[in-house]
Amino acid sequence: ESEVRFAKTDAVTPQPSIVEVRDAVSGATNDVLTPGGVIQLWGANLKIAGDNEANGLWFVPETGDAVKAEVVITNKPSQLIAMIPALAAGNYTVRVVTQNTGGGVLLKTPRSYVFERTLVVR
Repeated sequence: ESEVRFAKTDAVTPQPSIVEVRDAVSGATNDVLTPGGVIQLWGANLKIAGDNEANGLWFVPETGDAVKAEVVITNKPSQLIAMIPALAAGNYTVRVVTQNTGGGVLLKTPRSYVFERTLVVR
């Protein structure tokens, strides 16, 4: 007879991913940010959930402190739409931080995803 062994494994938590970022004012895709305008992000597992202060949509400059979007208009797993805060001219990356798992259960600690392209505020 052969012996079958079972081992408990942890489920893989889906990671956020950003496929496209669009600046609604300029119409530019994956390129420009207009302070005071609207940013649209498309991807997967983007919904911001949980009560950790780190959760949110962040604009991260090359130097200096990250700035959080205070107004999120649409907060869905496949799309985020938010107001772009007052940002100084320069290069930025966009980071989504969330405790969302997509299954209704929140993670204990937030996870983040940084969009790989640099966006420019002129």
